Amino acid sequence: MIQAIIFDFDGTIIDTEMPDYQTWQEMFQAHGAELSFDAWKNTVGKPDGYFDFYGHLEAECGHEVNREEVRIQRRARYRELVGLQPLRPGIADYLSQAKCLGLGLGIATSNTRQWLTWYMERRNLHHYFDCIFTADDVEYAKPDPALYLMAVEALNIQPQQAIAVEDSPTGAVAAMRAGLFTVAVPNAVTGQLTFEHTHLRLDSLADMPLDDLLTLAANGRDGREL
Repeated sequence: MIQAIIFDFDGTIIDTEMPDYQTWQEMFQAHGAELSFDAWKNTVGKPDGYFDFYGHLEAECGHEVNREEVRIQRRARYRELVGLQPLRPGIADYLSQAKCLGLGLGIATSNTRQWLTWYMERRNLHHYFDCIFTADDVEYAKPDPALYLMAVEALNIQPQQAIAVEDSPTGAVAAMRAGLFTVAVPNAVTGQLTFEHTHLRLDSLADMPLDDLLTLAANGRDGREL
């Protein structure tokens, strides 16, 4: 029986991926360079610092840049765009219905707690969640399963009793490695990536009622033909 749902945050609860990609594209274009999607896609779902954007920018434009100035400008623009983002379709209903059903709710994100807190306070989301684990809590972020394993332990359940909701292949791998029933709900950016490790892929949580997903996950079957 499914007893909990554990959500990724960035790109899953809100679409942070498009603002992230857009703002880096804007910075590259301001310096006469281009950030290709092929270069970007390998960073999706990875923790901060995984990819040296500043070094890549300097290589593409052929000269050094004021990294601190780029960082400040890009971050301000990113926060502006993310602050305008609503919850992704189906998220609000899932959170409310899960609470009504007595399901545990958790977050497992490769981002920092400081960033997560900033957005969740803006949207008053903290009260939904029983546990929150971020990159600050683990030695290795996704695709390592540690974040999900910590969440199921905090919820006092077994991995097979939980559903993970992810937007990226990296996150889906982490959830699968941890033993959770894994649902991929890509956004406009991650929808262009290949998901090889997931039980079910949906365009939106609004496409499947929570009761139906709980039944599917409890039966241990995926949405593909068997």
